[in-house]
Amino acid sequence: MFRPRPVLPCVALLLGLAAGCSSNDAGPDGDVRGNDAAETVTIAVIPKGTTHEFWKSVHAGSLQAAEELSTPERRIEIQWKGSQEESDTAGQIRVVQNFLTRGVDGIVLAPNDSGGLVDAVADAASEGVPVVIFDSGLDPAAADAGAETVSFVATDNFIGGRKAAARLAEAMAAAEGDAKPGVVLLRYKAGSESTEQREEGFLAELRENHPDVEILSADQYAGTTPEESLANATQVLQRFESEFKIRPGGIFAVCEPNADGVHRALKELGLTEEVSFVAFDPNETLVAGLKDGSVDGIVVQDPVGMGDKAVRALIAHLDGEGVEPRIDTGVLIATPENLKDPAVAALLAPPRAE
Repeated sequence: MFRPRPVLPCVALLLGLAAGCSSNDAGPDGDVRGNDAAETVTIAVIPKGTTHEFWKSVHAGSLQAAEELSTPERRIEIQWKGSQEESDTAGQIRVVQNFLTRGVDGIVLAPNDSGGLVDAVADAASEGVPVVIFDSGLDPAAADAGAETVSFVATDNFIGGRKAAARLAEAMAAAEGDAKPGVVLLRYKAGSESTEQREEGFLAELRENHPDVEILSADQYAGTTPEESLANATQVLQRFESEFKIRPGGIFAVCEPNADGVHRALKELGLTEEVSFVAFDPNETLVAGLKDGSVDGIVVQDPVGMGDKAVRALIAHLDGEGVEPRIDTGVLIATPENLKDPAVAALLAPPRAE
């Protein structure tokens, strides 16, 4: 159960007057605030990073859950903090440690390295602070190291990778007729469980169901920022043409910053009509690419639902309720043909917390 935190009672109660306190609202820092006489449950929500659109939507979902679960007797407070860069594993570990020092009631964490965060989660478990993992999993051996968790709330990223491969093969076939050009997989970051699952799902789908599509490259890393991905994708595309005298027929980029940079590289090199492109996770530029034909598909998750369900799972655990060990938040593929479908459109432009 959660550990109650001392809060200041209403001034009217101190005076012995039968006056009430204000109802819940959202404070300027994004935390849910409310009745000063209520019990407070403080939940730390720690994303992989804080700069990309996906995480802002996860934040919105966590605030939504806190608002809806708060009552006059108990308010749920979300404390949102993460490293700016998703490659900063040491910074994310410090964020976890700082929250443990401050004494939160629970942690909702998206590890940016499946192995690097195991000890930090084990520290939380040893202090009796429950942890829900979301978006990207821990190393499978984490529990053996004492890193016990309540639940894993995430997309089935392996299935997402499969959907990307099927869509890319379809787009390439439509563009090239009987030709079977090769594809390039541009990876994200070693140790990122979610993107590694996407990468493996993509390759499995091609090998099992599209054997005529040659995999030209599956070991290149685009990088963790749009700028890094732009440079690396440009280099890969130019190298194929200069050294091998071939041009890939399709490219898959496995997350928003990765895909943003790859899309820019294709545009700058004038290859958007010749190279089919599928991304994972939307932003405004990539959605515009669906509309202008420079993007053939975007695998879309439900980041708002992910943040919402992760917080709800943790609160249910604190309340002594059973929680499923794995909660799937769903995945769809958006294409130029279905982008106006209400279910797809909602995931292409989800609410964001700024």
